[in-house]
Amino acid sequence: MIFILSTERAGSTLLRVLLDSHPQVAAPGELGLGDLCHRLLIILTRTLGQTESPASPLSTDLWLAGVAPQGEAAAKVLAETRALVDGILSRYAQACGKERWCNKTPSDLPYAELLRLLFPEARFLCLHRHGYDVVASCLEVSRYGYMRELAPYVMSSPSNTVAAMMRSWVEKTEQILQFESYWKQQCMRVRYEDLVSQPQSTLDAVLRFLDLRPCPDLHTSALQHPHHKGGGDPRIWTTEGLESDRIGAGKKLPKALLPRALADQAATLLDKLGYPVIC
Repeated sequence: MIFILSTERAGSTLLRVLLDSHPQVAAPGELGLGDLCHRLLIILTRTLGQTESPASPLSTDLWLAGVAPQGEAAAKVLAETRALVDGILSRYAQACGKERWCNKTPSDLPYAELLRLLFPEARFLCLHRHGYDVVASCLEVSRYGYMRELAPYVMSSPSNTVAAMMRSWVEKTEQILQFESYWKQQCMRVRYEDLVSQPQSTLDAVLRFLDLRPCPDLHTSALQHPHHKGGGDPRIWTTEGLESDRIGAGKKLPKALLPRALADQAATLLDKLGYPVIC
């Protein structure tokens, strides 16, 4: 199992398509597996989990925190949830002639600990992109409405959407970095900028981390083949090759709109990720 964790507009669709092009990996469109796993836990807890003594706890707070509740009933609920989800994805991978499956959905980030608990052998690719470029991209695609994941931030700051988008990036990037720090052996940090400007070496490192066979032409052949659609950036389907022209788009943002405290938070995260701070 492979999971891609990222903020919105960080290049997760591109990374998903690249991995889907590998002969060993099946990576379908966005599935929202985190939410599905959570719903299955609730359903199974309130049904099968109540048929044994002691019954499984009705709250899913522990599971969301990545902790398995005590008791045989809870263990069975966890195993059943895993079997249902892995059964679907494994059959899909087999139908594609592949050995492993990959899931990417930015909205899965709040469920990262649950996914790790369900799939302890999984590998996580933590994909990052410069925060100012993410903000610029979010604003660009929000011309006719806001993505569901971004709407709460806009609602809390309707008169300053630049700050709203930056707050989204800051909060979610902090979550990813925290997950990375807890599960270092299972996580690999990938930067969008490296993926598009140094694709060969970046993908070589990704494949080694995932224990996949080398695939030297992956970055040149991936976008030449059809892939199953479903969520993500639709522009990927009209892209013929990796492009680095979007790097630095955030330089044009009106940075005076960012509250000082928020700008300082962003600067701290950018420094941790090895990015230059745009003044």
